[in-house]
Amino acid sequence: LTARYYSRAARDLAQQINRKKNQLRALLRAYCPPLSQVFPGSKLHHPAVYALLHENLFPDEFVQAGAEALATTLIAHCKTAFGLAEAQQLVETCRQTLIRPIGRDVIRQLTHALIQDITTFQQRKAFFLKTGYALIEHRQETKLLRTVKGAGISNSLALVSELGDIQRF
Repeated sequence: LTARYYSRAARDLAQQINRKKNQLRALLRAYCPPLSQVFPGSKLHHPAVYALLHENLFPDEFVQAGAEALATTLIAHCKTAFGLAEAQQLVETCRQTLIRPIGRDVIRQLTHALIQDITTFQQRKAFFLKTGYALIEHRQETKLLRTVKGAGISNSLALVSELGDIQRF
């Protein structure tokens, strides 16, 4: 397969990852708003937060678990990004949240499925980028492009694979 195929596959997976992340963010905003407040933006999609969501999902579950247990889970998956302060903030924010009577099993199942999809797509994307880049890394234009600030593996793969042989220009 060509580098162009790997580049396009990685780009398609990036779109699917963004779509799934947006779906997860919307679901969590509806059924556990404190998560979006305590873990804004990309922090919500950190592996430590995903691990936390596998154990607890709803505001009353976070309160029942307690800040120490939540901090233990967060720290076990990332020692530097989160700690007791975020866990305490989450518990305090959850205490002030109204609990909605809903089918928890369905929401839990959907949340876990979205997290699994995101994780799987990220692994596939990393494989495609690594494999595609291996096909072009020896080319002179790749080496030159990598010296430019911001030109990482993904951008280099996309540009070099789409342009083809630079000598034709």
